[in-house]
Amino acid sequence: MNHDNKLSFAEKLGYGMGDAACGIVYSSVTMFLTWFYTDIYGLSAAAVGVMFLVTRVLDAITDPLTGIVADRVKTRWGHFRPWLIWFAVPYAVLAVMTFTTPEFGASGKLVYAYLTYTLLMLCYTFINIPLLRIGRSHYA
Repeated sequence: MNHDNKLSFAEKLGYGMGDAACGIVYSSVTMFLTWFYTDIYGLSAAAVGVMFLVTRVLDAITDPLTGIVADRVKTRWGHFRPWLIWFAVPYAVLAVMTFTTPEFGASGKLVYAYLTYTLLMLCYTFINIPLLRIGRSHYA
């Protein structure tokens, strides 16, 4: 990586493509997941709404904490790049799992939906907060 606080074109392209991939998954989740959970997976709209609320409240707590921890973690790859490396594959796997329909009973389906959606949003936080911070550290 360039250490004079300027990103090369390849670095800009790489970070941009990573952000685009996260954006595509996040947009798909926000546009289709309610429909998927209610019409395909068979969960009630009320249960899905509560699940989204609980996960968003958790997200409001984990976003600033992730920023604080990412600022304090120092590796040979820097403060923020390891987060992208560590959580890219789990994010991709969870994106697929979130839109998968295993045959569980009603409560099993709800637990599965909570786990996959909440973990997906946590991985999104663990990627996106450091990714946004990388850009700020190079242009601030």
